[in-house]
Amino acid sequence: MNHVNRVKGADLALATMQRLDAAARDVDFVVAGIGSMFTDLRGRYRSERIDWRGFLEEHERLALIASCDVMLLPFRTDVSVLGLSQTVLEVQAAGNVVVGSDTPAITPAVRHGVDGVLVRPGSVSVLADAALHLIGDSDQRAAIGRAAEARAARDWNISDRVAQLQSLLGIAGRQSTSIIEVD
Repeated sequence: MNHVNRVKGADLALATMQRLDAAARDVDFVVAGIGSMFTDLRGRYRSERIDWRGFLEEHERLALIASCDVMLLPFRTDVSVLGLSQTVLEVQAAGNVVVGSDTPAITPAVRHGVDGVLVRPGSVSVLADAALHLIGDSDQRAAIGRAAEARAARDWNISDRVAQLQSLLGIAGRQSTSIIEVD
Protein backbone atom coordinates (compact mmCIF):
# COMPACT_ATOMS: atom_id res chain seq x y z
CA MET A 1 0.00 0.00 0.00
CA ASN A 2 1.33 3.41 -1.06
CA HIS A 3 5.07 2.84 -1.39
CA VAL A 4 6.34 -0.18 -3.30
CA ASN A 5 9.90 -0.05 -2.03
CA ARG A 6 12.42 -1.97 0.05
CA VAL A 7 12.00 0.01 3.27
CA LYS A 8 8.24 -0.69 3.34
CA GLY A 9 8.97 -4.37 2.61
CA ALA A 10 7.14 -4.60 -0.71
CA ASP A 11 9.33 -7.53 -1.75
CA LEU A 12 8.54 -9.30 1.54
CA ALA A 13 4.82 -8.73 1.05
CA LEU A 14 4.99 -10.19 -2.48
CA ALA A 15 7.03 -13.19 -1.34
CA THR A 16 4.40 -13.73 1.36
CA MET A 17 1.59 -13.45 -1.19
CA GLN A 18 3.36 -16.03 -3.34
CA ARG A 19 3.41 -18.47 -0.40
CA LEU A 20 -0.22 -17.74 0.39
CA ASP A 21 -1.17 -18.12 -3.28
CA ALA A 22 -0.13 -21.77 -3.07
CA ALA A 23 -1.62 -22.40 0.38
CA ALA A 24 -4.90 -20.47 0.38
CA ARG A 25 -6.75 -20.93 -2.88
CA ASP A 26 -9.71 -18.73 -1.89
CA VAL A 27 -7.69 -15.56 -1.27
CA ASP A 28 -7.12 -12.66 -3.65
CA PHE A 29 -4.31 -10.14 -3.32
CA VAL A 30 -4.03 -6.44 -4.12
CA VAL A 31 -0.88 -4.35 -4.46
CA ALA A 32 -1.57 -0.62 -4.44
CA GLY A 33 1.02 2.08 -4.80
CA ILE A 34 4.04 3.00 -6.80
CA GLY A 35 7.74 3.02 -6.11
CA SER A 36 11.21 1.87 -7.02
CA MET A 37 10.35 -1.85 -6.90
CA PHE A 38 6.97 -1.77 -8.67
CA THR A 39 8.09 -2.81 -12.18
CA ASP A 40 10.53 -5.46 -10.96
CA LEU A 41 8.07 -7.04 -8.53
CA ARG A 42 5.21 -6.96 -11.03
CA GLY A 43 7.41 -8.84 -13.50
CA ARG A 44 8.66 -11.32 -10.90
CA TYR A 45 5.35 -12.15 -9.19
CA ARG A 46 2.79 -13.16 -11.75
CA SER A 47 -0.45 -14.58 -10.53
CA GLU A 48 -4.02 -14.17 -11.72
CA ARG A 49 -4.92 -13.53 -8.09
CA ILE A 50 -2.66 -10.47 -7.66
CA ASP A 51 -4.34 -7.25 -8.70
CA TRP A 52 -1.73 -4.55 -9.39
CA ARG A 53 -3.47 -1.21 -8.84
CA GLY A 54 -0.61 1.30 -8.92
CA PHE A 55 -1.28 4.79 -7.63
CA LEU A 56 -4.69 5.37 -6.05
CA GLU A 57 -6.45 8.60 -5.20
CA GLU A 58 -7.33 8.97 -1.51
CA HIS A 59 -10.97 7.83 -1.82
CA GLU A 60 -9.91 4.77 -3.86
CA ARG A 61 -7.18 3.90 -1.36
CA LEU A 62 -9.55 4.13 1.61
CA ALA A 63 -12.18 2.05 -0.19
CA LEU A 64 -9.54 -0.59 -0.90
CA ILE A 65 -8.44 -0.63 2.74
CA ALA A 66 -12.06 -1.12 3.81
CA SER A 67 -12.46 -4.03 1.37
CA CYS A 68 -9.47 -6.00 2.67
CA ASP A 69 -9.61 -8.44 5.55
CA VAL A 70 -5.88 -8.52 6.27
CA MET A 71 -3.21 -5.93 5.47
CA LEU A 72 0.41 -7.03 5.22
CA LEU A 73 2.78 -4.28 6.36
CA PRO A 74 6.25 -5.87 6.58
CA PHE A 75 8.25 -2.67 7.19
CA ARG A 76 11.99 -3.21 7.49
CA THR A 77 12.61 -0.07 9.55
CA ASP A 78 10.85 2.88 11.12
CA VAL A 79 9.72 4.81 8.06
CA SER A 80 6.86 7.05 9.09
CA VAL A 81 7.41 10.79 9.20
CA LEU A 82 4.29 10.94 11.41
CA GLY A 83 5.77 8.61 14.00
CA LEU A 84 3.05 6.01 13.42
CA SER A 85 2.10 4.46 10.13
CA GLN A 86 -1.00 6.22 8.83
CA THR A 87 -1.93 3.05 6.97
CA VAL A 88 -2.00 1.06 10.22
CA LEU A 89 -4.41 3.55 11.76
CA GLU A 90 -6.61 3.56 8.65
CA VAL A 91 -6.74 -0.25 8.53
CA GLN A 92 -7.69 -0.35 12.20
CA ALA A 93 -10.36 2.33 11.74
CA ALA A 94 -11.85 0.18 8.96
CA GLY A 95 -12.08 -2.74 11.40
CA ASN A 96 -9.52 -4.86 9.57
CA VAL A 97 -6.40 -6.67 10.69
CA VAL A 98 -2.84 -5.43 10.36
CA VAL A 99 -0.13 -8.08 10.13
CA GLY A 100 2.95 -5.90 10.45
CA SER A 101 6.55 -5.80 11.48
CA ASP A 102 7.50 -5.09 15.04
CA THR A 103 8.98 -1.68 14.19
CA PRO A 104 8.57 1.77 15.79
CA ALA A 105 6.14 2.90 13.07
CA ILE A 106 3.73 0.02 13.79
CA THR A 107 4.28 -1.38 17.30
CA PRO A 108 2.79 1.53 19.33
CA ALA A 109 -0.52 1.15 17.46
CA VAL A 110 -0.77 -2.65 17.57
CA ARG A 111 -1.13 -4.91 20.58
CA HIS A 112 -0.06 -8.32 19.31
CA GLY A 113 -2.98 -10.72 19.14
CA VAL A 114 -5.45 -8.12 20.43
CA ASP A 115 -5.91 -5.51 17.71
CA GLY A 116 -3.36 -6.70 15.18
CA VAL A 117 -0.48 -9.09 14.72
CA LEU A 118 3.22 -8.22 15.01
CA VAL A 119 6.01 -10.27 13.45
CA ARG A 120 9.75 -9.81 13.48
CA PRO A 121 10.99 -7.70 10.58
CA GLY A 122 12.22 -9.50 7.48
CA SER A 123 10.67 -12.91 8.05
CA VAL A 124 8.52 -14.05 5.12
CA SER A 125 7.76 -17.41 6.72
CA VAL A 126 6.51 -15.85 9.98
CA LEU A 127 4.49 -13.24 8.04
CA ALA A 128 2.95 -15.96 5.86
CA ASP A 129 2.16 -18.18 8.85
CA ALA A 130 0.46 -15.30 10.68
CA ALA A 131 -1.60 -14.32 7.63
CA LEU A 132 -2.51 -17.93 6.86
CA HIS A 133 -3.68 -18.45 10.44
CA LEU A 134 -5.94 -15.38 10.21
CA ILE A 135 -7.26 -16.45 6.81
CA GLY A 136 -8.26 -19.78 8.31
CA ASP A 137 -9.74 -18.42 11.52
CA SER A 138 -12.53 -16.00 10.63
CA ASP A 139 -13.66 -15.72 14.26
CA GLN A 140 -10.24 -14.56 15.46
CA ARG A 141 -9.88 -12.27 12.44
CA ALA A 142 -13.25 -10.68 13.22
CA ALA A 143 -12.42 -10.31 16.93
CA ILE A 144 -9.10 -8.62 16.15
CA GLY A 145 -10.82 -6.40 13.59
CA ARG A 146 -13.44 -5.30 16.12
CA ALA A 147 -10.77 -4.59 18.72
CA ALA A 148 -8.74 -2.64 16.15
CA GLU A 149 -11.73 -0.52 15.18
CA ALA A 150 -12.56 0.20 18.82
CA ARG A 151 -8.97 1.14 19.57
CA ALA A 152 -8.78 3.45 16.56
CA ALA A 153 -11.96 5.21 17.67
CA ARG A 154 -10.74 5.49 21.26
CA ASP A 155 -6.99 6.18 20.88
CA TRP A 156 -6.54 7.72 17.45
CA ASN A 157 -9.57 9.99 17.17
CA ILE A 158 -8.45 13.21 15.43
CA SER A 159 -10.84 15.47 17.36
CA ASP A 160 -9.48 14.20 20.67
CA ARG A 161 -5.91 14.62 19.43
CA VAL A 162 -6.57 18.23 18.39
CA ALA A 163 -8.09 18.98 21.81
CA GLN A 164 -5.06 17.41 23.54
CA LEU A 165 -2.69 19.47 21.41
CA GLN A 166 -4.64 22.66 22.08
CA SER A 167 -4.53 21.92 25.78
CA LEU A 168 -0.78 21.34 25.69
CA LEU A 169 -0.31 24.60 23.83
CA GLY A 170 -2.59 26.47 26.23
CA ILE A 171 -5.11 27.40 23.56
CA ALA A 172 -7.97 25.08 24.43
CA GLY A 173 -11.39 26.57 23.86
CA ARG A 174 -9.98 29.65 22.17
CA GLN A 175 -10.92 30.28 18.58
CA SER A 176 -8.47 32.25 16.53
CA THR A 177 -7.96 33.10 12.95
CA SER A 178 -4.58 34.03 11.60
CA ILE A 179 -3.96 35.59 8.25
CA ILE A 180 -0.50 35.42 6.83
CA GLU A 181 0.22 37.67 3.91
CA VAL A 182 2.94 36.54 1.55
CA ASP A 183 4.39 38.81 -1.13
